[in-house]
Amino acid sequence: GISIVVMAVSLSSGLYAVHCLIPPHPGAAAAAGIMGVDPGKLIMAGIVVALPAMIAGYLWALYAGKKFTSIMSRSEDVKKEENLNQPSVIKSFLPVVVPILLIASKAFITIDQDTTNGMLKTLLSLGDPVIALSIGLLLAFNCKRSWQKDSLNHLLQESSEKAGNILVIIGAGGAFGAILAATKIGEHFSSELPLASLGILFPFLVTFILKTAQGSSTVAIITSASIILPLLPALGLANADGQLLCVLAMGAGSMMISHANDSYFWVIAKFSGIDMKPMLKVYSVATIWMGLTALLMVYLLAQII
Repeated sequence: GISIVVMAVSLSSGLYAVHCLIPPHPGAAAAAGIMGVDPGKLIMAGIVVALPAMIAGYLWALYAGKKFTSIMSRSEDVKKEENLNQPSVIKSFLPVVVPILLIASKAFITIDQDTTNGMLKTLLSLGDPVIALSIGLLLAFNCKRSWQKDSLNHLLQESSEKAGNILVIIGAGGAFGAILAATKIGEHFSSELPLASLGILFPFLVTFILKTAQGSSTVAIITSASIILPLLPALGLANADGQLLCVLAMGAGSMMISHANDSYFWVIAKFSGIDMKPMLKVYSVATIWMGLTALLMVYLLAQII
């Protein structure tokens, strides 16, 4: 009895909040690497920021989505296929949960880097994002009892093609950052803008403009990280806490505004059968509320840490 608009925007808000703020999403992970932010700390702080943003999107979906009663078309001839080879619930969750726990636990262990405890050193190495995600990959292989060579090759090829695009974006963002650093863009911005008074608002605005203009949250946050990195001293964010807040502010900016130039916008519209008008009025506006709520949470965190 729930409108498909409410259902789709509610589901997409939960995913979108995590997508923009929390590693191992490539945008957040790349920004953390560029800024030198610990991924474990970013995960924990990102959850604090993402939850209120998700709730804001959900509340707007309830309010605005009830005006649209579109129902997703469904074929009555579709039969449910039974697959006895499906993995158990535990096996299905392990590839996702284990890497996150390993990465997050590293943030608690890095208090004393000079420790001689072998177990702690092992946990530190396992908490490295590359190793943790590799463990997740191995656990994913364990979800199926027997693998066919053709299906495995297809999965590996498809995932490599998708990862390749992301790696090109990350590499281009790093090169762009090196160019910006060589041109001393920080001095130019400092002479034209009151960066010291803008603080975390500046990375939010830069990412917001890039996201709205070209559609991809990943490209927006990686490009913004390259632009903001040489400006950290001028913004007063040239310390560990400031860099963390900067990445979170960029994540908040990468939420605004998802519209017709965003591939995620069309994924929701096509899979849910929602027309353009309700998508713009409900989902796109929801992303504005989410971004502003996330920015507010970053300001609150700035007062605490």
